[in-house]
Amino acid sequence: MAFYIAVIVLTSSAFKSMFVPPTFSTYIIQAYEPDDILNLCQAIYIHRFRRQHVQEEYYYYLLIEIMRTPDLIKKICKSSIKKKEESQQI
Repeated sequence: MAFYIAVIVLTSSAFKSMFVPPTFSTYIIQAYEPDDILNLCQAIYIHRFRRQHVQEEYYYYLLIEIMRTPDLIKKICKSSIKKKEESQQI
């Protein structure tokens, strides 16, 4: 019985990962120009690698602050709506 339950759980998790996109990367995938946010993530990684924990913590909390503020994300990544409107007017 436990074998069948394990097979069902593993199969269902495999199907879920194939058909449901990961929600943690939705911000970055749908952003228009996410280069600045990706650079900030890379800076966090570099400071962690160099064991500069004070700078890592500062940039981490800066990233959290940015991700919690949708208006700030739009300012950093620029709006894709404006770009579409400009291309339609030309």
